[in-house]
Amino acid sequence: MELVVRLHRRAREEGRDCRVLYTPDPICYTEVPADWATLRRQRNRWHRGLWEVLWLHRAMLFNPSYGRLGLVAMPYFFLFEALGPVVEVLGYLLLPVFYLLGVLNAEFALLFLLLALGYGVLLSQLAIGMETLLLKRYPRLLDRVVLLFLSLLEVLGYRQVLALERFLATFQVLRKRGQWGEMRRKGLEGESARPPGS
Repeated sequence: MELVVRLHRRAREEGRDCRVLYTPDPICYTEVPADWATLRRQRNRWHRGLWEVLWLHRAMLFNPSYGRLGLVAMPYFFLFEALGPVVEVLGYLLLPVFYLLGVLNAEFALLFLLLALGYGVLLSQLAIGMETLLLKRYPRLLDRVVLLFLSLLEVLGYRQVLALERFLATFQVLRKRGQWGEMRRKGLEGESARPPGS
């Protein structure tokens, strides 16, 4: 991310007319974390990296001289991607507190929570639908049914765990700046690649 932001910034500052294009078909892949601890560390690291990019290029934020990048893209990453987990986790924590204090309209809060979770499912389904239409990666109906089930399952714990990790990363960014930690990897072969007895 930092490399792309730096390219945009430099082009704008030097007055170059250029575009950075995106292709949805990846040239390389990253290995998916094999356990919860590694997944949480990865998401924590990614979120701290986002904060570092935003801080390093803070001069671009809400700055019209950087065009859409300064007025739309950077504010989006700051308000929704960086601060989003803070708002989400505080919302989960404050719901029971407000309920116990008697200042919460429980019916409205429940409907709003269901709407927010349903919106997350909708976004996942739209992404899967676009992928299916454009790249034909999920041609079988069974694949799409499984993905629908997983998008429902995602909002019932998985999302909250990752939101909590990103929330923590927001407050660790100064203390752990530039520290990425070690990621446990199994490799393409998985368990079979390990020598016997290890």
